[in-house]
Parts: sequence; structure tokens; C-alpha cells
Amino acid sequence: MTDLPTASILRAIPFAHAVLRNHLAPGDQTLDATAGNGHDSLFLATLTSPGGTVFAFDIQPAAITSTRTLLHQHGVPPESVHLFCASHDTFPS
Repeated sequence: MTDLPTASILRAIPFAHAVLRNHLAPGDQTLDATAGNGHDSLFLATLTSPGGTVFAFDIQPAAITSTRTLLHQHGVPPESVHLFCASHDTFPS
């Protein structure tokens, strides 16, 4: 398997954000399957508020803590993002 150049990955992120901006609206529900450092959860919360919900999962407790801190720093209401220290495969279908 060939590794993708970093520049290609960096161009993929703005593209993905543009797609999401065109498809998500206030009041929508969305899923962040790997919360990580919280930046994607924050991005999704800004697109779906007010009235929307982000369900963010990560198996690492530190990732959930980091995400919670970032959301709080940006004034995201706690009820807008539900954080789960679990694998996203536990999310009901």
C-alpha cells in the first residue's frame, strides 16, 4: 500500500468540510465516530446548531476529556454534543 502524501490529505479536509457545510443545517443530527481532539465535533456542532445534536464517540477517555474541554472553551452547550467513551459500533442503528 502506498502512503498518501500529506498535501493530499490536507486538501481532503477542506473538501470534506465544504461537503458537510452544503449538507448539514441547524437542527440536524450527526455522528463523529472518532472524537479524537474534538475539532471535528466542534465543527459539526457549529453546523448543526441551534437545535442540532452531535453524537461523538471515542474509545479513549483522554479523547472524550479533550473534546469536552474544547467544546466548553468554544461555548458549545453540553446538550448539543453527546460524548460516549465507547466504540461507534455501539451506536444504535
